Amino acid sequence: SGLSTLETYADIGNNGNRAYRTEAFNGIIDGVRIYNRALSTDEVLELYNSAPPAIFNIQETNITSSGATITWNTDENSTSQVEYGLDTSYGNATDLDTSLVTSHSVLLTGLASETLYHYHVRSKDASGNESISQDNTFPTSGVSTYSITASAGDGGQINPSGTTQVASGGSQTYTITENTGYHISDVVVDGSSVGPVTSYP
Repeated sequence: SGLSTLETYADIGNNGNRAYRTEAFNGIIDGVRIYNRALSTDEVLELYNSAPPAIFNIQETNITSSGATITWNTDENSTSQVEYGLDTSYGNATDLDTSLVTSHSVLLTGLASETLYHYHVRSKDASGNESISQDNTFPTSGVSTYSITASAGDGGQINPSGTTQVASGGSQTYTITENTGYHISDVVVDGSSVGPVTSYP
């Protein structure tokens, strides 16, 4: 018995309304995609887009003792992510923002004060092409402190008394005690009465 071979040919692009014709490809087809509808111009461009987004205008803004905002632009819609750390090995990364935008803004939090940080930004377009920026650095600021001065009259004490340094975002509680035979008539804070309290705040 003989061996028979069945060969099937696809006439790519033939909509059935024209005569069959034979054309030969001289080479290797890298890939074939068949759709059940006509693609839009944007869809075709996206399929054959192999260029990664260009990253430019990288800036650090709103730098504090514990955070900063990193902004940058891309020449096409793409995702946003920042990798950061104490050196170029980074070690930390923000959550990937999958929104496709050209103006990017990412907030870094939980940083140490008075510390130099390294970072780079990453953006990936809809076709999966990714760009990573060069290394950038910025220093966080120091922790702001405020001086609070407290004093009591002759008939009592306040604790702590004198001048106390309090870090920004921190708090300090004061205890007011009257001497025997005296009572607290009023407590004044920044020129405003808060009443005859025994502690503040």
